[in-house]
Amino acid sequence: MNSIDARRLSKTYVTGKVALQALREVSLHLERTDVVAIMGPSGAGKSTLLHLLAGLDVPTSGEVAWDGRVISRMRDAERARFRNRMLGMVFQFYHLLPELSALENVMVPGLVNGGGRTSALRSLATACLESVGLRGRLAHRPRELSGGEQQRVAIARALINRPQVVFCDEPTGNLDSKTGAEVIQLLLELHRREGMGLVVVTHHLKLAELADRTVVLQDGCVVEETGRPHASGAIAVSGEAGT
Repeated sequence: MNSIDARRLSKTYVTGKVALQALREVSLHLERTDVVAIMGPSGAGKSTLLHLLAGLDVPTSGEVAWDGRVISRMRDAERARFRNRMLGMVFQFYHLLPELSALENVMVPGLVNGGGRTSALRSLATACLESVGLRGRLAHRPRELSGGEQQRVAIARALINRPQVVFCDEPTGNLDSKTGAEVIQLLLELHRREGMGLVVVTHHLKLAELADRTVVLQDGCVVEETGRPHASGAIAVSGEAGT
C-alpha cells in the first residue's frame, strides 16, 4: 500500500431535526510512510476525518481510497476485515478488556484476523509488548497498570497484525504531559523502526514540528497544510500543549 486519498469528503450528523456538518469537502493525499499530524480546535472535525480515513465511518459524500481501492463503498463486514488487515487504531481511551491480561488484550486482533496457531500469536504479542517496554507486565490486567502502561498495551495491540498505517485519536489526551510525551516518543520510534505510517489527531505541538505533514482543520475545512522531508536522527519530545 502506497497512498491514501480523501476526495471531497463531507460528513453530516443528523440528530432528530438537527443536522451538524462536521466535514466540508476535504481532500487530502497521504503517502503510506508519512507521519501526519491532524490539528485544530475542538469541534473542527479532526476525529471525524481520522475515522473516515481509517474506514471506521463512511462519508455523507466523497470517498476514501487506499491505492485506488475505495474503502468507503465497502460493506460494513468487508470494511472491518480490511481495517483488521491493513491498519491499527489507538484511541484516547484505551478500550482494553478488563478481564484479560495485557498479553491477551494484544492477542485479540490477531485472533479475529485468524492469526494461526495460538502459540505463535502469543509469541508475536509478547514481542509487541516488549517493543513498547512492557516485558514485565504481560500477565497484568488493565486495573493493575498505570494510564501510560495501558496506552502502551493499546499501541502493542495496534501492532499485532503488522499494519501498514497506525491511526491515533488523541493518544495522549488522557495522560499527564510527561507520560504523553513518552507515548509520542514511542510512536515515532516505532514509525522509524517498523516503517509504518502514522496519522495522529493531536494537540501536541512537538509532534506537529516533527511530522512529515501537518493538516489543520477549522469548522470542518482544511485551513492549513504543511509538509517537510522525513525526519532523521534523534527525536526529542517534551510536554504537551493544552487543548
